[in-house]
Amino acid sequence: MPNPTTEPLLQLIANSVDRVIEQAHASICQDKIGVFDLAKINSFINGSSANPERMLIVKLQKQTFRDTAIGSWHPKQQERAETKNKVEADLDRACLLLCVSLLDYNLKGSYFESAVLGFLAVVGIDGQEGGVFLGPYAYSPYLSKFIKIAQMLVIQRAVLAAEEGDVEYPSDMMDELRERFMMRGTRSAFD
Repeated sequence: MPNPTTEPLLQLIANSVDRVIEQAHASICQDKIGVFDLAKINSFINGSSANPERMLIVKLQKQTFRDTAIGSWHPKQQERAETKNKVEADLDRACLLLCVSLLDYNLKGSYFESAVLGFLAVVGIDGQEGGVFLGPYAYSPYLSKFIKIAQMLVIQRAVLAAEEGDVEYPSDMMDELRERFMMRGTRSAFD
């Protein structure tokens, strides 16, 4: 994690990523995406033959939210808080769009140009064994977590598009994104 004293901007971005993942989790829990779409996003097979019994299950620890009494704040404090919330919302939206665009990178030429593949390679280095790569059994949990978070980010991007009126239903965008870069047979990190 970034050091908030020496890397304050990186800390803001890391906090934004956390909030976006929490928003995605909330979107799934609040049924903003249908059960058939949860099954479809969980399949890496091309076509509409996603197994409806394999729904995307999100088991993330719920974040504890502090109870604040905004009504008891001084008006200037409330105005500053609203401005801060707007700035955070704008940052979260930009962060979500960036994350999805990194997933949507079309792999042609050198694989080293993909930020996602670079990230996955760095995660695969075993720091305790002198810098060699982790074996498949040790690496699989990291890959699984990455895939789950990526699926949630795609869901949140689709929910955002529906909320902003870009598509009528989240599934419209989710299908497009899934077919473009979240399944086998695509030029993406997922393939």
